[in-house]
Amino acid sequence: MKAHAQKAISALMMAAIHLPVWVMTPPAELTAESMRYLGLLVWFICWMIGGVMPDFLTGIAFLILAILCKLTDFTSAFAPFAGTTTWLLVGAFGVGAMLGKTGVLKRIAYVIMQFFPGSYTGQMLALYAAGIIVSPMMPSI
Repeated sequence: MKAHAQKAISALMMAAIHLPVWVMTPPAELTAESMRYLGLLVWFICWMIGGVMPDFLTGIAFLILAILCKLTDFTSAFAPFAGTTTWLLVGAFGVGAMLGKTGVLKRIAYVIMQFFPGSYTGQMLALYAAGIIVSPMMPSI
């Protein structure tokens, strides 16, 4: 329970940090809307550093808050998710996590390392060989 209380207190403190930026009179080059966006960005960075929520939730919350505060529209905020690159990376991270979690990559590396000597040169060659063998398993364009 202590960790939850610390996260809640730090979340409130970090939320209070962005308020002065949010209401600050903008310099001549900026508008009031840009200062609100900067304040929201300060909030986002503080919550990421503080680990208040998982990073992906903090990122989604930032986008949703930017829409709710009328700093951007839905299409602009979530446009990167419409591209194929984002979903390719999600798939690649998923496959990589699966291979790492099940231990398949470690077993492949151990099998490959058995064919090379224990010297530095042998380990480097084993690393290159493992990369050549494992690379086709990962999704890419």
